[in-house]
Amino acid sequence: MFIGAAHLLHDGGNPYDHLALYHAESSLMAQQHLSMTPRVAVVRVGNPPLFFWALEPLAMLPFATVGFVWVSALFLLSLAGALITLRYAAWRAHVIPLLYFALMPPVILGAFYGNVIGLVFFALAAALPLLTRMPFAAGALLAIAWLKPPVALPLVLLMVLFLTPRPWRVAAGFVATSALLLALTLVATGAHSLIWWLHGLLGYSQDMGIQPDVASLSGLYVRIVPTSLRLGLEIVSLGAAAAVTAAVWWRRRSPIPVPMLTAGWLWFAWLLATPYAHFFDLILLTPPVVALLGSNGARAAQWAPAGVLYLMFVALFFINPVGGRVYLLPLPVLAAGYLVYRKRLSFQA
Repeated sequence: MFIGAAHLLHDGGNPYDHLALYHAESSLMAQQHLSMTPRVAVVRVGNPPLFFWALEPLAMLPFATVGFVWVSALFLLSLAGALITLRYAAWRAHVIPLLYFALMPPVILGAFYGNVIGLVFFALAAALPLLTRMPFAAGALLAIAWLKPPVALPLVLLMVLFLTPRPWRVAAGFVATSALLLALTLVATGAHSLIWWLHGLLGYSQDMGIQPDVASLSGLYVRIVPTSLRLGLEIVSLGAAAAVTAAVWWRRRSPIPVPMLTAGWLWFAWLLATPYAHFFDLILLTPPVVALLGSNGARAAQWAPAGVLYLMFVALFFINPVGGRVYLLPLPVLAAGYLVYRKRLSFQA
């Protein structure tokens, strides 16, 4: 879909028109004698137009080659993000934890489907050690969150609020880089492409019921309630996550960063509250899970940290909707987030 969107944008078309995107991808696949999904409705994109503009050179290359390199690069970026996270958490053991990480279903499927979540995770992980030493650079890296705004932007907010002694510097780096990306977008693809993108994101929201997996709370009701009620429930979920985050921040009111474990449960809360999250977006929960396990996995054998790892693994078996209508995938994520919430204080003590 990314390569098809790059082709379409290069030719002046709207990559967020999913019918046009399907025809563009079908033509591309047919030219290279490759198969194409018959499910027209699921062929759609929601990434910013500058991303597809940047991919235009790759669109001129054979798709099989580009696909292999793309998938491999995303998997390696995911591993690199995990390694940075381990070092940020002061782990000295790397090989066995990285092996476990590489075998986790969200990591494998995220790369397999070519989703940019691996790149987003790498950027967020790379920003973690910079939050204290180089806050402006950390904020600049966090601008990668615009690739997947619904799931990544709330985590940027949490990192600014809780993990840095200089939140305004991080915010400045994020805003400055975002402004630069906006200027590049206007020059490279035009203001109309931003309107297309907004419509594309809204289209995702309106057609969530056709998505193959939903890891946020909306998965429990997206196919069984009217659109108006669904939107209301999503607003309530987002409002609750924002209110809880504000309350935690207000009670702390200190420029001293908190340990990842203290605020890690909020990462789960926001992923569950966001209107739409893929199964493989669970890779973004790696930092709080690593913090829960303790230095070098010292607590990995305890029931709560081990339970979180198992829940993240067995979530794969909840990926399909029950009876074609209700996604149970949010339930293991909710249970894992609850364990992180309950154990944060006892482990810190």
